[in-house]
Amino acid sequence: MGVDVDADLSWSGGDPDPGDVVTYDVYFGTSTPPPLVVNNQSSTVYDPGTMSYMTTYYWKIVAWDNHDAKSIGQIWSFTTEESSQNNPPNKPDINGPTSGYVGINYTFSAAAIDPDGDQVYYLFDWGDGNTSDWLGPFLSGESINMNHSWLRKGIYNIRVKAKDTHGNESMWSDPFQISISKNIEITNIKTGYVYFFIPAFNRSYAYINIFDRLGVSVIFTIDLLHINVTVGEMVSSVKFVIKSIIFEDELVSYDNDTTDGCLCDFNITTGLYGLTVYAYDEEQNEIDSDMIPYLLFINLSTIRQMRGK
Repeated sequence: MGVDVDADLSWSGGDPDPGDVVTYDVYFGTSTPPPLVVNNQSSTVYDPGTMSYMTTYYWKIVAWDNHDAKSIGQIWSFTTEESSQNNPPNKPDINGPTSGYVGINYTFSAAAIDPDGDQVYYLFDWGDGNTSDWLGPFLSGESINMNHSWLRKGIYNIRVKAKDTHGNESMWSDPFQISISKNIEITNIKTGYVYFFIPAFNRSYAYINIFDRLGVSVIFTIDLLHINVTVGEMVSSVKFVIKSIIFEDELVSYDNDTTDGCLCDFNITTGLYGLTVYAYDEEQNEIDSDMIPYLLFINLSTIRQMRGK
């Protein structure tokens, strides 16, 4: 059984020489040797205040008489009692990156303090329907790290919960938000939009919900098909593929230098196409892709030439 957290320290004192006055230095703490906390006190009792539960303390006494003769006591130790009313850990804190890319592992840290000094377990909720197992136990207040990756673009709220060795659980942490982007994304063409890429009117003209649901984009132009993409930090090369839906003709282009942005131009005729871009890492493993399933490309200059014949 442990020592009461409100216990006092007491010892036998005195001096074998009649008439000598004795005072005491008190050393007390959770480390050994313990630090000096009181000196030159005459009482043989020391009140350390309320101590922590389930904690080992060390103490010793040095006695002095009025002739500066001293007697050094040995170092004693004791462990306090376990709390009869166990408290759950405090709400954890969580830190980590606030943005990232699909399929890449990111590291997050969490820490929670248990008021009773109990060891602590942690559970991560990644905001994508996945949770970790209970991890631990760890020392109260100790920061721990955990990795996770996301499979889809989106904004995710990460939460962490702690529990002590008695099974008492903390509140969920405040949500920690991370924005996950695709490793490759077509930026100048989006499904659902009708575009007019012609002089003095180089912008999207309208958004049509049914086109978006069907994966359709429409482009009116008098030029080539221009494709702009953004890529993530792990992408070293990009493949562009444009394929005719009707005739199944296919054109392929590569960009092996992603440091200055990724662009591609295709010289195609009016028709219905599927557009796909692929991202590759340094080992040429495909790590992501983006696509426009149905791209209706209408070259107005070609139509004018046909009418003039």
